[in-house]
Amino acid sequence: MKLFTVIALSLIGISNLHAELELPGYYKVISDVYSETVPAGMCILKGNAIDQNSQEPIVGGIVGETSRVRYTTTDEKGKFKVKLSAKDTTFYFYHENYNEIVCWNYDLKSQHIITVEFVVLQRQVYPGDLDPVAEKPVMYLYSDVEIAAEISLKPKGNFTFTYPAYDDGWNVNVSANGLTVNDVKYPYLFWEGEIQDLEFNSKNGETSGYFINTDSTIQFLESTLTALGLNRTEITDFITFWGPRIKVHNFVTIQFLVDEEYHNQVASLNVTPKPDSQLRVYLLFQGTDNPTLTRKFTVPELPKFERQGFTAIEWGGSEFMPVQYKAVLSLLSD
Repeated sequence: MKLFTVIALSLIGISNLHAELELPGYYKVISDVYSETVPAGMCILKGNAIDQNSQEPIVGGIVGETSRVRYTTTDEKGKFKVKLSAKDTTFYFYHENYNEIVCWNYDLKSQHIITVEFVVLQRQVYPGDLDPVAEKPVMYLYSDVEIAAEISLKPKGNFTFTYPAYDDGWNVNVSANGLTVNDVKYPYLFWEGEIQDLEFNSKNGETSGYFINTDSTIQFLESTLTALGLNRTEITDFITFWGPRIKVHNFVTIQFLVDEEYHNQVASLNVTPKPDSQLRVYLLFQGTDNPTLTRKFTVPELPKFERQGFTAIEWGGSEFMPVQYKAVLSLLSD
């Protein structure tokens, strides 16, 4: 089974364009005016979102600033209104069925009301775009004594990006001062790749994982990642990358592939010399707007992990296509 998980971004912001142009989507600033009704230091972003082809309103789109601290959703008429900080510089429109629109470096003035129209094209799903992407797998290495290590990594597919460059492996030096490659210091090793045939693990019709309301995303991740054995820095890096992606949805199915499952389903790893302790955690998740459970869940028993000596920690993840795409995918695959 192969799944479409690539998210296409449309980063085009244009003040005057005609809807008949076949663009991935655009926005129009209708007005930007001062209003004494808006508190100092804040501004109001309001307007509407419409389907580029049908000209119908888009319901349930998310509009806000890119850290997703301040956001709202479009109503049944496609309208929205959200209060932003005048210190913000970017706003966006997102809907899982449409291309994303981002307005970069906009001058959000204090006590202004900005009226915007988003004109958005439906996201296309192609049969050839079905392999999930392993996103931001990062590897931290720790040691109180200096160690020269060789690292060999082989994804169940192809690398799409590595940093620093993966040249038949990474040769690294690890010490109490951190991780270096060719005398350059890095916080971690980074890779991404296309992963073939990745899917949720189920047994006897049950999935070992979680189904959560995304209002609890931060608390859930902090609790679970702590139980798995990640430290504060690793948890922060994980949540700041995956938290906003998860909270785009109303509900998500989540499963963690740990150690052997990570090795077998995502990428094999060989570190020489062998670490005294090693932990690999891989997030699988799928969003939906439907609170009705589509599968049976058993809460997994998380493995115990103790750090000692030379330690290797790796985390990454993949987002499966939202549940709403399944019917479309089925039609395209026939």
